[in-house]
Amino acid sequence: METGGIILGRYSDDLKYAEILRVLGPTSDSASGGSWFIRGIRGLNRLLRTLWMLRKDYYLGEWHYHPNASPKPSLIDIAQMKVIARSESYNCPEPILIIIGGDPQGEWSMSINVFLRSGEPISVTELTNAVR
Repeated sequence: METGGIILGRYSDDLKYAEILRVLGPTSDSASGGSWFIRGIRGLNRLLRTLWMLRKDYYLGEWHYHPNASPKPSLIDIAQMKVIARSESYNCPEPILIIIGGDPQGEWSMSINVFLRSGEPISVTELTNAVR
């Protein structure tokens, strides 16, 4: 079954880097199947407000697991992240998407993408190579 959740953390003062501090699992109203996951929202607003007030933690993005499949973002994943990047309610113009794929008992791999406000995904590898 797929699963997922949200990523929380902080930004550097110059806003060039995000530091991931927490990765939360699915809320109780999340739903999933063998090849799909819908992250619920139950309790998230309250939790996010509390973490902001106590620790200044931000919502940074989403994560999920593709069991026995590639960690490559699906068209649905990309569409969801485009909505988040453009949404004022998320207040996250460049959300991170981490996908873990593969066999939970064997080999697995991970993709990490940042979605620009334009909705275009950029892999962290490409970002790292561009900086060098």
